[in-house]
Amino acid sequence: MGVDRGLLDLAIAVDVFKPSLEDDVDCYFPAAMKFMVFAYGFAFVACGVMAGVLIHDGWI
Repeated sequence: MGVDRGLLDLAIAVDVFKPSLEDDVDCYFPAAMKFMVFAYGFAFVACGVMAGVLIHDGWI
């Protein structure tokens, strides 16, 4: 029963602090978006380079 009570308290605490957590997410969203653009760009370039190497070597 003690564990259930602790989980209930945790759920209540999360609900109480949820607005501030959402504000933090909104604040950091642009940085996360920049990181995602960078990650996708890096992956795209890496795939392009790999495909170029394979084509140049005659594998494709």
